Amino acid sequence: DDVAFVRQQVVMVLLQCDSVALQKPMLSIVRVLGDTDFSARWPELLPQIDILLDIARSPLHHACGALAVCREVARGFEFALVPRSDDVEVFLQTVYPRMLWIAKAALEAPPDNPDSALVLKLVVKVFWSCTAAPLRSGEPGLPPHLLESDRQEEWLTLLLSVMERPVPPPTEGSG
Repeated sequence: DDVAFVRQQVVMVLLQCDSVALQKPMLSIVRVLGDTDFSARWPELLPQIDILLDIARSPLHHACGALAVCREVARGFEFALVPRSDDVEVFLQTVYPRMLWIAKAALEAPPDNPDSALVLKLVVKVFWSCTAAPLRSGEPGLPPHLLESDRQEEWLTLLLSVMERPVPPPTEGSG
């Protein structure tokens, strides 16, 4: 099946794209697949993302690519017509611990480092989309994964640190 082949290859092809002009259509494909296939028909996505977000084992550009994929999948949660609470929770349990760790590492880099700025931007966008996603009630709110006070404190502390950080000058494709 052609769609199954695309699901298997799209993330790795995206990581190999050096051009923003090529990355945008690839991310659009991820967005459509995230809306239609995650998580039931695309169960291999989260294990793949988990590996790519492990910056101890993967290069930073792989983590940035994985965060961009997470952003597109999370945007689907934010704008879903029918709440996808179960998908959001499965996503958060895998992605949020790694995102928190990567963001903390990015905050240790110099403020003018464009890679760390991109990581922080993507982490904040994924966080926003998941917390803005409608819950079963149809109203936005914190997913169950974030209701534990320790997790809330970690994320709020991180978000405050990001807001207090100087903004680096814009770079190509930073829009």
